[in-house]
Amino acid sequence: LEYKVKDTVMMTTYDAKDKKKRTVHIDGVDTSKNEDTKLDELKGMTMRQYVEQTYKETVPKGQPLLVHKALRKNKETGEMDTVTEYYLPSTLRVTGLAPEIGGREVRKKMTEMCAVKPNERFKLIKEIALSFLVKFRPVGEKWGLAAKKGFLIADSRKLKDPTIEMARGFQKTGTSWRFDGRTTGCIAVVEQLANVLVVVPKRSEGTWRETKRLFNETLSRFAGGKTISMKEEFVDEYNEKTVASAIEKWKGKADEYLFMADTSDERVYAAVKKASHSAGIASQVVLNSTLTGPKTNSVISNVSAQMHVKRGNPIWRVKDCNFPDTMVVGIATHHPGEGSGRGITSSIMSIASSKDSEMKNYHMGRVVLQAGATISKELQEPFSCALKKYHDVNKSYPKEIVFLREGGSEGEIPLIMLEEIAKIKKCLKDMGVTAKVTFFLVLRNSHLRIAAFEKVEVKVEGKESEDGAKITSSGAPPSGTVIDSTITHPKAFEFFLLSQVASIGSPCAVKYKCLHFEGGKLNPDKYQRLVNSLASLYYNWQGPIALPAPIMYAQKDAKMSGTCLLLDGKNLVASPTVTKANMPGI
Repeated sequence: LEYKVKDTVMMTTYDAKDKKKRTVHIDGVDTSKNEDTKLDELKGMTMRQYVEQTYKETVPKGQPLLVHKALRKNKETGEMDTVTEYYLPSTLRVTGLAPEIGGREVRKKMTEMCAVKPNERFKLIKEIALSFLVKFRPVGEKWGLAAKKGFLIADSRKLKDPTIEMARGFQKTGTSWRFDGRTTGCIAVVEQLANVLVVVPKRSEGTWRETKRLFNETLSRFAGGKTISMKEEFVDEYNEKTVASAIEKWKGKADEYLFMADTSDERVYAAVKKASHSAGIASQVVLNSTLTGPKTNSVISNVSAQMHVKRGNPIWRVKDCNFPDTMVVGIATHHPGEGSGRGITSSIMSIASSKDSEMKNYHMGRVVLQAGATISKELQEPFSCALKKYHDVNKSYPKEIVFLREGGSEGEIPLIMLEEIAKIKKCLKDMGVTAKVTFFLVLRNSHLRIAAFEKVEVKVEGKESEDGAKITSSGAPPSGTVIDSTITHPKAFEFFLLSQVASIGSPCAVKYKCLHFEGGKLNPDKYQRLVNSLASLYYNWQGPIALPAPIMYAQKDAKMSGTCLLLDGKNLVASPTVTKANMPGI
């Protein structure tokens, strides 16, 4: 028995205190004890009594105890001690195989494959799979399992590449678009950028003098030729005190702050964001070293673009991405702190809600969660503010709302539906909004890799190949590849989308799993086109990315809030124009 179960990973059949099933590594079997043995670890109780009282599970007779050696922190000494935990075989189920069947060696080879090209990865997978099948067969027969040779071929299709409409009527089709003299500019001006305060350390004064004219010209070009006034504030040292003092001095006199940082100290960056947030004005930080490199023009173009985008001025749109009366909401969570600090510092959940039919502008909202939490019970307040903002812009409420929630796992789906979707529905009912709701769980952290394959007919003299064809790899799938059959649930609404460009290696497809669907004017095909278009609307990158733009904006906002705007690790910095649930548009 010990040979069969030692070093296996098992999962409990009951839910633990945190409402999740635990996985346990089995280190051995103690045949001297059974379900009726009193244990000091359980304060004199037997395993039968403990399981029946705590988890309401019936315990069969005649079971040896499975042993798990766990590391637990000693509350008195503060050091990690090895503690013995016991489990009943009847309360566990096998989830993996013993190391003799592959284990560490297989994981090592799989890790090596992450750095190779698709064709090489294909060969390695084939070698590992064949060697694994030989070892698996005798064990599989005992468990009643069988394995079939061959690779799983999933049906897929390619969505149309987006057409990007840029300034001055220029269009670019494909998976990469760069700013140049013709396309630099905003396609619409929501809030004009007129006055910029530039904070420069005195030792970076030379670099600023060399780039000032180019900065001014580029900012002006993005503003449609409008004159940009650039005020300067020179400081002796670039530190937390001087940046806060400069922001306070120019409060109300500048539309946006630009900091020429001569250090990448995170504490100074946090001070910039905290002070500018308190002043209710956006800020942009650029390292002095990046302006002295060979790509100065490109850096200045990107910084200028980001400064205008923070004013709510879009710099491109996706043609045919126009969904009237539809609001898209991206949700993401960030856990600030390092090591043990993650259990102390509050987590942040941010939501980015679109304000227009072309998904170019977003309204931000934040919720402070308990440390380490991933599910919010307080989405009503920021969501209701987002609905009001949408109404202010469009003079009506949306008729369809699409939620894209990143983070969490499939095991948390019941809690997400209970705590978040239910609260969203209640918020809509309280506000009298009759919108159809579609809620997607977006799963990016997956071990699933996809590659494009071609079947080549093979003719062998004297005998036929197994399926009459040979499968060869042809590299990474193109951007816009969708898989909604074969490897998806046959009855659920879910799909895999590869929206990014993967020139090297085998990319990781993002899974979209629909948790709540009320119907509406959008069908599955339109949802896929919508998500693929949103991947091209992230203004920090001139090309499609792996996740939709609303999720990326929510991720950026949650990270910035958690690392820069938390006071005492629990509360957000207050602002005259910004509250917990009313953030400025991106």
